Amino acid sequence: MAEWKFVWSSAGGVQYELPCIDERKISFKLNQAGSCELTVPLRTDVGRHIATGDGWGYILAYKNNSLRMVLETVSTDVGPASSEGIPSVAIVGTESAYQRAAGIILSPSTPYRFPTSAGQIGTALKSLINASPSWGIRDAAAGPTTTSVDPSLFEQGISLLSLIQAWAFRGSGFDFRFDPYFAVDSTFQQVGKFEASTVIGTTRSSAVFEFGSDTRANLTGYSWKRLGGEHLANAIYVPSNGTSAGNTAGTVAAADGPALATYGFRGAWVTADFEDSALRTTLAQEHLLYRKAPRRVLSITPYPDMGAGNVPAPLVDYGVGDIVPVKITDDGVNIVNGNVRVYGLDFTIDKDGKESVEIQTSPETA
Repeated sequence: MAEWKFVWSSAGGVQYELPCIDERKISFKLNQAGSCELTVPLRTDVGRHIATGDGWGYILAYKNNSLRMVLETVSTDVGPASSEGIPSVAIVGTESAYQRAAGIILSPSTPYRFPTSAGQIGTALKSLINASPSWGIRDAAAGPTTTSVDPSLFEQGISLLSLIQAWAFRGSGFDFRFDPYFAVDSTFQQVGKFEASTVIGTTRSSAVFEFGSDTRANLTGYSWKRLGGEHLANAIYVPSNGTSAGNTAGTVAAADGPALATYGFRGAWVTADFEDSALRTTLAQEHLLYRKAPRRVLSITPYPDMGAGNVPAPLVDYGVGDIVPVKITDDGVNIVNGNVRVYGLDFTIDKDGKESVEIQTSPETA
């Protein structure tokens, strides 16, 4: 049985282990902030600390004694009774480094030029973060991505997180995450290590998941969705409002002829924090790549690991960003048979410590 532990830390470093009741939930995402939902009894040291203090703190998530995520509170709700009928404190957390990066305004008074000279974008971001330890983010393996870029001018007031996303979320972009790290000194807290790579994750050919007859049947269920609606777009427009009045730098566009013929005209107006036309063109093409047809999303739920060796262990045998083989045959219909990429892991730990996980994947990006 996987051992999860959650620890509350105040901004000053005072820590309490969280004696969780009811279900505990924690989610890991690729290129997005993770989250957690916890409940603790009010009549405990940490319950009283949260209820009578400022109600804000860090949540350190450990699995098998390894720090897996550093979160901070989004909300604390004192008073609702738990399923056991006792007064409790409900805690909702989000991954702290993303919140820190979103709150770092790089240039509040003028447009922001980045990088200062042409070169590898991962290396440039690493140097930027290392130069400001008070931001609370350190570097890990942020080193060179395969993307070499020229300097671009970004909108006044852009945040560090928006800057990272502007370079990462493009056709020739990269993956990024904040590896868990936590330390407190007299002036600020360190909450994560920035990591960027052309691709985060590897192919895990031995982490096989199967459902149905003539398979190893280690999945309890699956959900196979196709997303249209607002997601569907085959003509993308990206304006440049940036630092100038109106849209003097013009609007770039990208469209897909076959998708227009199949689904009719489906336009989308996408705003950006930068004026550079090449970057905006890449952004338009990236939206088009993923939105020109209804997207397929697959969620799978493995059986709990009972030690039989037929269920791959999450965060050990595979993790977020990895590619894993999946075969799903239901009522004689072969639904999925191939590799999928893991984009999210949603854990639920019951009050007895039993763990279940739902894996969020996309076969279109494997």
